[in-house]
Order: sequence, then C-alpha cells, then structure tokens
Amino acid sequence: MDKLKGAWRWVRDHAVAILGAIAALLAVAWGIHYARRRIGGLRDRVAVEEARREIAADTARRDALIEQADGREADVEEIDARLAANHRRIVEAHEGTEGMADSEVEDAFARLGY
Repeated sequence: MDKLKGAWRWVRDHAVAILGAIAALLAVAWGIHYARRRIGGLRDRVAVEEARREIAADTARRDALIEQADGREADVEEIDARLAANHRRIVEAHEGTEGMADSEVEDAFARLGY
C-alpha cells in the first residue's frame, strides 16, 4: 500500500508533465495524419496529371491510326485499352473505383468533366 501511495504522489506531483507529454503525443499523431492526407492528395494530383498527358498523347496517336485505316485495328484496340486504364486512374484518384464496371468508370469520368 505504501508503494501505491508513493506512485499516486508521483503522478500528482508530475501532473503537468504527464499532461504535456500526452498533448505532445496527440499533436504528433495529428501531424502525421495531416501529412499523410496531404501526401495522398498530392499523389492523386500527380496521377491525374500524368493520366491526362497520356490520354492526350494516346488520343492523338489513335486519331492518326484511324486516319491511316490500313488494318491497324489491333493498335487502336491497344490504345483504347490504355485510354480506359487512364480513365480508371483518374476516377480512382477522385472517388475510387472499387467494384465499378467499365461503363460506370466511363460515366464517372464524363461526370468529372475530363
């Protein structure tokens, strides 16, 4: 019982230090959460910009192949697949694509205004 009283006395004597340590730990946890959220947003923006550049390049390449019209359907289909993947990346960055069908991804892509 004497040790318990000594421990309680120590806690009472160091209450400000204990509360300060708890506040510091909470501030660090909040800072980590804030940094992760900011980094996630930056990653999404970078992914969107990269996908938009690839979409522009693939669209131009696709249009050129269609104009040639000399049996390059396989190349056009490959570009269409890359375009669909980039559309999915953009929608994923904005709202997630978990369990979405390709048509739903394209609808969301159009709704986002890209």
